[in-house]
Amino acid sequence: MGDDGQGHQFVLTIKGRSLLYTLNRSNGHIDHDDLVIHVLSPTLSHPLAGAPLLDDGPTDANPGLPEPPKHTSGLMNPDGILGVVPNSDPLTIIYEQKILNGDNSGSTALPDAQVCDGNQKPGVNVGWQNYYNNIPAGINTGGITANHDITYLRLASTVDGFHFTDLGRLRGLNDPTTVSATGTRWLATAGSILRLKNGGYGLLFSGGGCIDGDSDAFHYIGYAESNDLIHWTMVNGFNNPIASVFPVTLSVDANGIPGPGTSITIPSSKPVVGNTQGFFAGRVYAPSAIQQGTRNVIVVFAGYHTTKPKNGLGDYRTIGRVGLNSSEDIVEIGSNGELDGYED
Repeated sequence: MGDDGQGHQFVLTIKGRSLLYTLNRSNGHIDHDDLVIHVLSPTLSHPLAGAPLLDDGPTDANPGLPEPPKHTSGLMNPDGILGVVPNSDPLTIIYEQKILNGDNSGSTALPDAQVCDGNQKPGVNVGWQNYYNNIPAGINTGGITANHDITYLRLASTVDGFHFTDLGRLRGLNDPTTVSATGTRWLATAGSILRLKNGGYGLLFSGGGCIDGDSDAFHYIGYAESNDLIHWTMVNGFNNPIASVFPVTLSVDANGIPGPGTSITIPSSKPVVGNTQGFFAGRVYAPSAIQQGTRNVIVVFAGYHTTKPKNGLGDYRTIGRVGLNSSEDIVEIGSNGELDGYED
């Protein structure tokens, strides 16, 4: 399927119906409109039957008329669906809310001191202003600039896949006000939800912060657990991640802002998967878990060699795979957007 202005694809199967959700990337619509819904008729030989080739285009019955698009309702500034909560009734999802330029505009605007670059105000978070201008000695930030988006992961339920009820934002994962070099400011759309035998839940996700200057949240792959799907405890974060971009060493002040102070290396602990390979030195994100027995998972993830991918094939997206062991029995893993249950 061609992108043609749509992205962050996710397939959800509910009541025997397969629905493809996409983000409308068009200017003035991205992270503002509801998600676009394409009703699929999947078969073994054509699992995405019903998906548009380029856009919503003309219908078979009326080749001269555009097909009226369908959309979700009830989701808040949706950027995409992360996954389905296993064995949920009504069906429950975790999705990402993204407020474009939310930290320095509109009703969500934050104080200058809580914005990475201090809104370029003199004397406010000067360390980040310098960082984005490649001033720290020995550090080439590769064109990183300040980002002003706000992101949350949120919980929502649905009985038909079209109309959703928002159940609130997930807490304990990110802080949109943090300006620390090791603070998780942003979370990404893709991840995996695990149901554990002890009655709790696990969440594989990717996160990032001011050090990346990008709300796509690609600095590290982390893991958190919850008993109620709303309140989460971070197990693997910025400094003890499952996977991370290449280590960064810099001097920070008492608030974790670049500048005179203490020299730190991020992450401070070796990632669970070991040292980052060159393929993933610039970005790691989109962890997708596949269950292998009661305490083992295979995690497939994506990455880039550089922070800002260029034209070279070695800089472009690479897919990685790693096996992980769990200290708790895993009952099942929620859908990550794959098609299932179709017939030929």
